[in-house]
Amino acid sequence: MVRQVICDNKLRTNLHTTITKKEFSIGLIIGQIVANGADYVVHFAKTSISSSESDSGSSSESKKKQKDPPQKLNIAGINNNEVAEHALNALRMLSGGFNILGLYVVSESNIMSDNSALEKLKTILMDIKSTLNSNGLLYANTDDLDQGNKLILNYTFNESFICKTISTDPSKAVASNPIDWKFAEKTSGWQIIETYYEIDTYFPLPHTNNHWRQEKHVMDTIDVIANTLKESLLFFDGRSVEKEMNFKEFKETNWSEKELRLQNRTTKVTIYSKVPKLANNDDGSLKASEDLARYTGVISSRVNATDRNTIGDIENFIRQDIVRSLTTRLQIYYDALLANDDGGNDDESEHDMDINNTTPPMRVYFNNQVPNVVFCDYLFEHETLETTVKTSMDIMGNFISEEKINDRFEKRPQFLSSSQQKSETSNDSRDKVLAVKDKNRMILMVGISGALVGLVIALVARYIFRSQFL
Repeated sequence: MVRQVICDNKLRTNLHTTITKKEFSIGLIIGQIVANGADYVVHFAKTSISSSESDSGSSSESKKKQKDPPQKLNIAGINNNEVAEHALNALRMLSGGFNILGLYVVSESNIMSDNSALEKLKTILMDIKSTLNSNGLLYANTDDLDQGNKLILNYTFNESFICKTISTDPSKAVASNPIDWKFAEKTSGWQIIETYYEIDTYFPLPHTNNHWRQEKHVMDTIDVIANTLKESLLFFDGRSVEKEMNFKEFKETNWSEKELRLQNRTTKVTIYSKVPKLANNDDGSLKASEDLARYTGVISSRVNATDRNTIGDIENFIRQDIVRSLTTRLQIYYDALLANDDGGNDDESEHDMDINNTTPPMRVYFNNQVPNVVFCDYLFEHETLETTVKTSMDIMGNFISEEKINDRFEKRPQFLSSSQQKSETSNDSRDKVLAVKDKNRMILMVGISGALVGLVIALVARYIFRSQFL
């Protein structure tokens, strides 16, 4: 059976812009693979390709090249690393359930019959896979769903298109298989499932003064959180639902007639999970540790699903989204630390580190061209929504206004260093002790005053009684 792919017709405008300029371009196909059903494409993200010759040669040679007419970009001139890096950055902006499904190429003529072009596309796909697999906690590997066969959409200047798949298995020859690609006016309606995952736990860490090693130790703790989430229980709108039920059945069972007609309800999911088990500590014993990682706060999650998705699918989307979000925050956080470093060495063998106390970024959301589909970004405390506007344009090719960015789902984290926490704790304890002492002193004074008043009354009464009898 031929694999079927459905793409919203609104996304054609992304391709038409390039066609109008008669420019060769390459980019990412973003969407969701539905088991035993059609795959859904929700976005085309164009990759910005730099000129391979711009960084080489002397200044005089560069000036000479500037006078020469620019060479036409083609598939052979694509830098694999740039496409792979773009795929990694784009994946960080996707919610759980959405992935990089393949590549699109806009060209003057059909490249599907060009074996050298297909060979080049395969190497690009393999490099993308290698880059994403090295970031396993982002859940980018879809081989269990597509058997490693990635989409290649070739859209030509005359607006004809053809889609095939290429295997990323290096042992397999380059052989493209046909795909039934359809641009549809109305694709399956996307529903939003919203979750808040609260976490407050500690992880002991081996001591190190090296960025690379510390980041690795911290990333190991996310594995523990991911395993805890796998064992968690999820309740949809407060109900336990069978994993085999598809979302359409769930809506028909739990939504009102008006909600079914408008299709505008956001499903709320609650997560119940055990306390995460400490890494490398199977016996539960207490062990001395010089460093500590504490996760505390609430992670927001918004994933998209169609009627064909099962409850089990959606549960996996939510778990993936939480771990992907947490991983992305930490990666961005450590990238920021390295950017603020004093220029020392931070590789695996050196021991220089300059840590700055900054808060991890918070998550914001913005809408895609396809209705109800949401992407996300992460902002540090000093960054504004304008940063997301630029990031969305650079990575996703989406122009959005600040008014379209939703930042109400998470609050700015309040960071306290350990010394500040100790100071606040000691101040609280001292205040409590002083309060108890003041209370005891007040009780004593009231008691003494009461006794004196009683003594005076007794003396006055005795004097009065004695005067009467005399």
